Amino acid sequence: MAMDPVTAAKVTGTVVKNRDKIFKTIVAIILSICAGLTMLTSVTVYLLAAPMEELQKYFKTPLEYAALVAFRTVYGHIITDYSGSFDNSYSGDYLFPVPVWRITSDYGWRIHPTKGFRDFHNGLDIATAHHTPIKAIDNGSVAVIGLDKFFGRYVMLQHERTVITGYEKIPKDDPEYDENAPTKKRPKKEKETFYSFYGHLAKVNVICTGQEVKKGVSIGLVGGDPKKDAFPGESTGAHLHFGIYHGLNIFNDAVDPRPYMTNQKQKKEESA
Repeated sequence: MAMDPVTAAKVTGTVVKNRDKIFKTIVAIILSICAGLTMLTSVTVYLLAAPMEELQKYFKTPLEYAALVAFRTVYGHIITDYSGSFDNSYSGDYLFPVPVWRITSDYGWRIHPTKGFRDFHNGLDIATAHHTPIKAIDNGSVAVIGLDKFFGRYVMLQHERTVITGYEKIPKDDPEYDENAPTKKRPKKEKETFYSFYGHLAKVNVICTGQEVKKGVSIGLVGGDPKKDAFPGESTGAHLHFGIYHGLNIFNDAVDPRPYMTNQKQKKEESA
């Protein structure tokens, strides 16, 4: 039986409306899934890449903070594998000790990752793969080869640099004096001895104190994994504790390493 034109039009309109409704529903579902995945990805990347000091306000109890540290230890390679290095500001005159890395704990006050209380962190915790070669940041000599319950196996290298401590007037009878020069001052330069510290080593490659080392030579391998290393120190996973010192006391002589390892230095310097 043939359908009259009016009925046919109604049926066609209903089919079109239903088809449009189904299409819109499918699009809405797809968009919701995409939005959810985007949010999940964003949260994951934030938890892996954000500074630990920033995340402390969300993970307040020792158990929550320990879970965060464990999560970043297991999945932190997702960031470093694709970015090479998370914080590209560390590009100063000295060589960074490992090639692929992520700062998990900066210099300064923090919540201790294993004890859960607030303490002062005297270096940089650098997450990288277990047994990554650790390179000397500059020419120098071996000052200390040690073993400590907190840092495990560690090495300290002694270095020298020339720093500008101020400016002085150039006397008129000095050969450097130039009447036409825009300034009649010159920088005051002093030699500074400092030490680079490398903690949580799985293996030490240097042999003895006093041994000369060249910039870029491997002084050891990254350790700190309690399951793989005999002397991991106080550590939850593979990483390098790196520091800069003005003396040999590993707890009291540390200084902020960032002015040494970045181009945003507190002092201008020249190679010694």
